Amino acid sequence: MPDPSAAPRGAVLDDAYKRVGPFRRLRRATKSLRAPSKRLIFPWLVPLTGGLVGWGLRLIIATDRCTWIEAPEARALRESGKPFIFVEFHGRQFPLLPYAIAVPMIVLTSMSDLGWFEACFLKVFGAEIERGSTTRGGARALIQLRRRLAEGKVVTISVDAPRGPHEQVKAGAIFLARKTGIPIVPGAASFRPGYRIKGSWDRSFVPMPFARVAVVVGEPIHVRQDGGDEVIGEEQARVRDVLIDLGERADRVVFKGTGDEPHAGKCPPRP
Repeated sequence: MPDPSAAPRGAVLDDAYKRVGPFRRLRRATKSLRAPSKRLIFPWLVPLTGGLVGWGLRLIIATDRCTWIEAPEARALRESGKPFIFVEFHGRQFPLLPYAIAVPMIVLTSMSDLGWFEACFLKVFGAEIERGSTTRGGARALIQLRRRLAEGKVVTISVDAPRGPHEQVKAGAIFLARKTGIPIVPGAASFRPGYRIKGSWDRSFVPMPFARVAVVVGEPIHVRQDGGDEVIGEEQARVRDVLIDLGERADRVVFKGTGDEPHAGKCPPRP
């Protein structure tokens, strides 16, 4: 019997991989939600599960008490039917679903496993989907989003997706706004009670039935067209500060009530 230590190191590793490879591929296949993926044993489970989650969230949101706080400029822009770029933090996307019901939009989701799953349940809310992120398919996605904005559509981007860092704005939405001259509309939301998803990078939480929801939409942000990378960095910091402030306002509303919040009302129905 040949001595394994006498074999080239590469041959030993190749033999080991052949022994564990089928089990590794089976494990990955059962956990994967990639679309389309040859490793996925039952690809129909993803749209089925995504659809069930979407309808479950929609039923939960129908029971929630929603407070809508929208800046007058943002309201005028929404009611005019003109395009804009709606931005949010990924961890607050679930409480922002009432906005997706009220405003028909194009949503950018990543090319990852989670991105495909999100695309499946967001379709339940009437959203159209474009796939891409800063790590995969970003250039193609930006071209598609630019074309959709030219058609007069509303585009939604989670500015810290696909994998964070948490609440750190990436350059995609800023770059798109600079190229098109279309304003950015920031939004945040909160609710109580809710359930936080353990181990998620974005610290996402999902609403419970009959929860109190607050959706806060800020004033449109017009991104500077001059300058170079330093201007993009400044605009990223400005958008981040606004989104954090809106999130804190939403948290105050669900915990302490509207108080002196101006322009507070009920969430509008979908047009």
